[in-house]
Amino acid sequence: MRTGQGLKAATRVTAFIDVHDKLLFWCVCAWEEDFTGTVIDYGTFPDQKRLYFTLRDATATLAAAFRAPRAEEPGPGQKSGAAG
Repeated sequence: MRTGQGLKAATRVTAFIDVHDKLLFWCVCAWEEDFTGTVIDYGTFPDQKRLYFTLRDATATLAAAFRAPRAEEPGPGQKSGAAG
């Protein structure tokens, strides 16, 4: 089964998120009425861009993904450089 596909007889889809300070682990599953299930997709946010890692050695973190811009960095919708 390819990523993003569930069981043909599935009647329910559930999503799970395991919240940590550094990152989120997530999983989406499809279920049949008799509780037969399959994993549709899973991963982390932010994506670690590698197959094997532990929480301790995660390099892409929530703090880095959502850090406030420094004073010299333009915010969303602002131009960088000196005004004309």
